[in-house]
Amino acid sequence: MENQNIKNILITGVSSGIGLECAKIFISNKYRVFGSIRNNKDAERLSRIFGDDFFIPLIFDVRDESALKDSADIVRKKLNGSGLDCLVNNAGIAVSGPLMHVPIAEFENQLNVNVLGTMRVTQAFLPFLGACPELSNKPGKIINISSVSGKIAYPFVGPYAASKHALEAVSNIFRRELKVYGIDVIIIAPGSVETPIWEKEPVADMFKKYADTAWGAIIKNLATKIKSRQKNYLKAEYIAQKIWNICNKKRPAARYSIVKNYIRNWLLPHIIPPRLLDYFIIREISKEKHESV
Repeated sequence: MENQNIKNILITGVSSGIGLECAKIFISNKYRVFGSIRNNKDAERLSRIFGDDFFIPLIFDVRDESALKDSADIVRKKLNGSGLDCLVNNAGIAVSGPLMHVPIAEFENQLNVNVLGTMRVTQAFLPFLGACPELSNKPGKIINISSVSGKIAYPFVGPYAASKHALEAVSNIFRRELKVYGIDVIIIAPGSVETPIWEKEPVADMFKKYADTAWGAIIKNLATKIKSRQKNYLKAEYIAQKIWNICNKKRPAARYSIVKNYIRNWLLPHIIPPRLLDYFIIREISKEKHESV
């Protein structure tokens, strides 16, 4: 496809969840999607679904700088002098457990994927977003997928929350630094989403290894609560629609929090004193009974 007027977007982590739903909605609106996946099997599956005209698979792990360089070369050739209108940094993993016992190697991997991975991808593709004087394309947008955990640190998801807190800082700094190129950086922070990010290592299984710790009973109860509430989580399609709308706004906000029960789950935790928030969080996770919300 050599049409210079077509819009182009790069989305990481399109094999499932929010990334897959984003690919669907952007392709349906005639964007050419460069989508990252980690293996040939997923690349072939998605190519069959989307066809070759509007979907270009990029096979890389965000930890692999060599594979990222190869993918950047593919994007350069496909763009043929034009640029990316948007980059959506969506790929990520979730590591859970009490911080006292989480293996440092697992914590390091969490940060390597969610924080350094976003850094690597952004640096690799910034030239196509307007940060390269040799290219004449107009500045694009960067959308980084954070989380409510990027601002509120809940127990037992410490590695994940730490990575999202760091991602928020990186995003804010990139936005301020990239003003020189006219590139905008937007944070989208959903609440709990119905996505395979947790299913890849089910919560109950992740917490089994901590059953004999001081938090064993609380963790068991929490895993049950999470399972009972999953049917009420935000849908990935809903988040993808929000991303589509924000990507196409002329003057988007710097950050969007997308949560159910906005006052309870977002506003109140930010205005009450930290010690009071501690009390409510600990009381909630310690309850023996659970209810759907």
